[in-house]
Amino acid sequence: MRIFITGFAGSGKSTAASILRRMGFKVFEVSYTIKREMRSRKIRITPESLEEYTAHEKRLRGNDFAAIDTAKRASKARGDIVMVGFRSHDELLAARKILGNIPLVLVLAPYKMRLLRVKSRKAMRMGASELRMKDRSNINMGMRRVLRDADYIIYNTGTVAELKQNIRMVLDIMNKG
Repeated sequence: MRIFITGFAGSGKSTAASILRRMGFKVFEVSYTIKREMRSRKIRITPESLEEYTAHEKRLRGNDFAAIDTAKRASKARGDIVMVGFRSHDELLAARKILGNIPLVLVLAPYKMRLLRVKSRKAMRMGASELRMKDRSNINMGMRRVLRDADYIIYNTGTVAELKQNIRMVLDIMNKG
């Protein structure tokens, strides 16, 4: 099975991916490509530097450069895969061109809940201003269109156990379809 996951910062995309990893899925994160490049260039990764670097590279290389790299890596994997972190319709189209018409799952959570989550992170911790900046950046990159492209929506407003239950429900629906 192959799945795409998207959502705003703090919505639970990474938690959903971790749940799927424990279920045997191989996880491919679009942001990994960008962070790997930043590390190789000795650029400190912060919410601000990640946004700036991503915007700069998208202007140079196109909106879909990271998704293309990630989808190519995912295409070599055997078994179940999940690709996480689409920010634009261009990224989604590029990944689908390489991997096929894979269902997109949107993970949603209210802003205040997302803010609590990103404030409590060990890595890439954000405050309210950084989260608003990230949300605006995602919307400017084309996140609105990605939200409309979602085949399934998971409202992640409860516990991790409830998220796992919702993921299992979506997988069951996909298997029957």
